[in-house]
Amino acid sequence: MRTHPFLPACYFAALLFPCSCTKHAGQPVPPVTNKPFLVFNAMQYQGMPDLTGQGLRNVNLINETSLFTSSEAETPDSAKIAALGTQASGEPGIPVIFDIEAWPYTGSGLQATIDSFLEVIRVFKQTDTGAMGFYGVVPNDADTWENIEPAGGANYVRWQQLNTALTPIADKIDLFFPSFYTHDNDTTSWSDFVTATLGELQKYNVHKPVYAFLWPQYHDGSPDQYQFLDTNVWKFELKTLFPLVDGIVIWSSSKTTLGVSNEWSDSASWWIVTEAFMAEHQIN
Repeated sequence: MRTHPFLPACYFAALLFPCSCTKHAGQPVPPVTNKPFLVFNAMQYQGMPDLTGQGLRNVNLINETSLFTSSEAETPDSAKIAALGTQASGEPGIPVIFDIEAWPYTGSGLQATIDSFLEVIRVFKQTDTGAMGFYGVVPNDADTWENIEPAGGANYVRWQQLNTALTPIADKIDLFFPSFYTHDNDTTSWSDFVTATLGELQKYNVHKPVYAFLWPQYHDGSPDQYQFLDTNVWKFELKTLFPLVDGIVIWSSSKTTLGVSNEWSDSASWWIVTEAFMAEHQIN
């Protein structure tokens, strides 16, 4: 997975229409009640053991390069998608997540993007009827709160309009996978971004499960890129999301910016916090 989703229309609008730094994300999101909280493993750390015994569940994360006609064309290949569906049907109960980040969301390209996503769903569902969704597509991943603030401003409204346009995709998928990666230790802005994104979900089918992507390292391009999150920040994110979503997908790259492998460590502070969080909430 590329760690910086391609930028939606609201990002470019932010460059043209600077707005204030008001930190308010609108209406609170109703808490999720009476549901199990699931933790999925999409990490790629070298030497990582099987964590299913610790309560983490497997996911089938499919990169866009596996379903394109070619790296140059970046168009969905029906034969490849059907083959992926057949393969996924042999792993019932494991959610499928497509990570497609090459298609544009601006201008005349938007409708073509929507049509391409719908084609992926249509072909995949012919051979696999299990639960599936897309990483960071609906609501569209604006990357940070700063790209869309303030609530009600021009950038925010454009982002909302884009999310409305993506409703046909939301209607066809089974699961939502918003991305809430971390750029710094500003938990207020991060919380506002979460509230805004989950608030946008209310315009879709709210009965579909929502699993939020988290990454225990700072986003690439940030001052502390690839460093592991401050323990208190990671703890805050887990605590914040627990009542709001149906679970999380913990993702990681296998390498740092210098190409050095990230090794798994049972004693990493973020993992100790995660284990304590899962024990507290009896997630197994």
